[in-house]
Amino acid sequence: MSKPKVLLIDNDAVVHQLFERVLNQSRCQLIPSYDVRDGMRQAMLHRPELVVLEADLPESEGLTFVRQLRELVALRRTPVILYTAHSSRERLLEARQLGLSDYILKPIDESQLGSRLSRFFGWDVRTGQPFTPPEQGHRPILLIDDHPTYFEPLQECLSDWVHPLLAAHDGESGLALARQALPGLILLDIPLPDMSGLMVLEQLRQDPLTRAVPVLVLTGDNSEDCVRQAIAGGARGYILKPFQLPFLLTQMERHL
Repeated sequence: MSKPKVLLIDNDAVVHQLFERVLNQSRCQLIPSYDVRDGMRQAMLHRPELVVLEADLPESEGLTFVRQLRELVALRRTPVILYTAHSSRERLLEARQLGLSDYILKPIDESQLGSRLSRFFGWDVRTGQPFTPPEQGHRPILLIDDHPTYFEPLQECLSDWVHPLLAAHDGESGLALARQALPGLILLDIPLPDMSGLMVLEQLRQDPLTRAVPVLVLTGDNSEDCVRQAIAGGARGYILKPFQLPFLLTQMERHL
């Protein structure tokens, strides 16, 4: 049985070394490429099961590659994951319209990358065994809020917990970080700069990776309609701002 092929297109040798370390001795075959023209040749030659593509290549070459790939009958269904540090929301939305499967935020370490690829294939790329997500007790807490008011106080309060605190300041990066980190709990604001928190909640519930993650809504909107939509959308709780941190911590403990 041939190994599943992972085509990596990135002009950074350090990134290639990272993927080589993760996939060394694995059940996957890594196909390296350093530019989109060679990447397209490699894709046509090897027919990979997955393409990992640097999103921030010069002159939007990454999106051009995705567009061309979708025009080829033999390759149009090939999953593509973008690997990016700071792509704009507009570019990511354009890529999704072209059939983007997912995207990975930089920086990422070996353990996180291995887990991310393992979740994609459904088995551990390092051992070949069925993939088991991290234990709930070690998962981080993700705060999706465009105002940093609560991050530092929360981080200080959680210093003795086993859950590290992660933060995202808009909906798109929050969704990406949720898929990447698989948090044990998400604290979600409703008004966000790029989309409504209710839309974020809907997308979390539609994604098999995140649909079971408990979400607590933190917002100053106490309208009946907003409360109803949040609870109907799958939120486990609805906490009005401003709030006392001891109260929030009590609610968080109930859902971790």
